[in-house]
Amino acid sequence: MQAVARPRALEQHQVNNWDRARLSVVVPIGVIVAVAIVCIVVAVLSSARRADEVDAATLRRTLERLNQRGREKMQRDGAPSGGVEVREYADMRYVGQSYELTVELAGAGDAALEKAVAAFHRLHQALYGHSDERRIVEFVNLRTVHVHRLPSKPAPGQRAARHAAAASSRRAYFPSIGKYVDTSVYSRGDLAPGSVIRGPSIVEQADTTLVIYPEQVAQVQAEGSILVEAKSES
Repeated sequence: MQAVARPRALEQHQVNNWDRARLSVVVPIGVIVAVAIVCIVVAVLSSARRADEVDAATLRRTLERLNQRGREKMQRDGAPSGGVEVREYADMRYVGQSYELTVELAGAGDAALEKAVAAFHRLHQALYGHSDERRIVEFVNLRTVHVHRLPSKPAPGQRAARHAAAASSRRAYFPSIGKYVDTSVYSRGDLAPGSVIRGPSIVEQADTTLVIYPEQVAQVQAEGSILVEAKSES
């Protein structure tokens, strides 16, 4: 029987009933994976604005104010000024509706307003099977999203295999032994695919800690996850 570990609780504690459950546990490569720095800035209008009462220049000025706030926030978060993707959105609805649809705004210029309204009609048609270009559309919220994507890292399986050495050791208590024993401590980042770790051991990483009990053996899989199993009887 095999189970995929949830963060912390399962990784640290479920394996202490192995003699009865005889489980294999797969510990994913990371609970927290950072791929981008994202900043979302939203302007909630004090009241919905009808599209026929808003001009393209006013729409652009409001979006630019949001973009400026987004740039300042990205700078505070340490994102470089270059390579930031900016997307602009509007929450729109027909006058009298109680729900909105989010439309991505395309470009600037005098035609931006008309393009947004046309996009709303198309989206309404696609989602609900009907639209009415004669009805007045209104803007409820405006939103800008700033994204800086972090540099990609090579997949774990692409790293050259190397011998895994314990980063340190410390005394730890295990009920099955009934005493404190010297326990090897490994850093998750030092474990290459194919590495085998026999319990008792501890594997540490930034977002979790894996305890490998004396009755267990762990092996790093090709994609970087760790498979923990009970030691064979032989």
